[in-house]
Amino acid sequence: WPFISWTEEESEVVSTVESDIKKFINNFYALVIAGETELTDETWNDFVRNVNSMGADELLGAYQSALERIYGDSAF
Repeated sequence: WPFISWTEEESEVVSTVESDIKKFINNFYALVIAGETELTDETWNDFVRNVNSMGADELLGAYQSALERIYGDSAF
């Protein structure tokens, strides 16, 4: 990845939302691998809903904006 220079707003999103989402994902994976949570369509859909409700679109938007500044709109 290139060095990304975040705006203040993007930096806030990345530092908080990304951290929370990563912790949630790692915890979910651990529960599934340990057999404490069965991976079904229902648990997967709940997982996706939770990640989305934690601000995944906002996080994606921060990365998209930063990469567009680096590469321009045409790179995507």
